[in-house]
Amino acid sequence: MARVFHDFFVTVASDLVEKLLTGIGRFGIHQVEHFYSMSVVEDSFRLFKVRDSDICKILKSLNPGKATGLDNLPARFVSDAAETIACPLIHIINLSIQQGLFPNDLKLARVIPICKRNSKTEVGNYHPVSVLNVFSKVFVHNQLYKYLQMQIYFTLLIWFPQVLFY
Repeated sequence: MARVFHDFFVTVASDLVEKLLTGIGRFGIHQVEHFYSMSVVEDSFRLFKVRDSDICKILKSLNPGKATGLDNLPARFVSDAAETIACPLIHIINLSIQQGLFPNDLKLARVIPICKRNSKTEVGNYHPVSVLNVFSKVFVHNQLYKYLQMQIYFTLLIWFPQVLFY
């Protein structure tokens, strides 16, 4: 059964693109080149060095009820050891940001098929959910949270400048 889900999830995106290309006829290489030639906001997402307080807060707030990733490391264990493991984890995350490399083991996820429609016997009624390792969650949460904080700040600055300066 695992092979059936694997084969379906691996091919579903390419099958959809094939249908799009043949069905619409308006989507082709020119549209793709146009999309990528459009200007994008420079520096729209940056990775920031992490601080002790940020990582400790995230580690302590991990949901102990969540499923474990491929490392089988429970969030409860990591949360309880937050003060002990924060320093080495901060070093690894900052080194990763500095070198522009993300550890391969943290790129892996446990993929679980979740039924989204009626019949559980049809593979097309399932969608994949990736369960990340706990340390991947910490890295992503920290960086995404900082990015969203900055986006909210700049949005407020543009739309409501008087609120921020009074």
